[in-house]
Amino acid sequence: MADPLHFETHAEIYDRAGPPYPDALWSRSTERGLLRRGVRVLELGAGTGLATEPMLRAGASVTAVEPGRSPAERLRLRCPDADARVAGAEVVPLPTAAFDLAVAATAVPGYFGACELYLLV
Repeated sequence: MADPLHFETHAEIYDRAGPPYPDALWSRSTERGLLRRGVRVLELGAGTGLATEPMLRAGASVTAVEPGRSPAERLRLRCPDADARVAGAEVVPLPTAAFDLAVAATAVPGYFGACELYLLV
């Protein structure tokens, strides 16, 4: 399993060199009604906010969970409207039934290893 804190020491490089997610991902998510004004998103492994930013632009309210302090600080600078929390997904305190959508963009290997995932998009 990948170390979820790998990007802690490489946050600046990841932030600068990480490719953006394809526009088609966001337009398709919007067309399907997954992303819209007022939708409450829980983003796990948010990194520096590469996925957070377009979700906020779509009008979503985003709680971004990131285990690394350095990536989370960059996320806060990039996306001041996100509720950024520094914690692992398995330990972050979250209210019950508070989200409409959960997103783990490229964080899946770090958080979930080889477990089976079901994608709704």
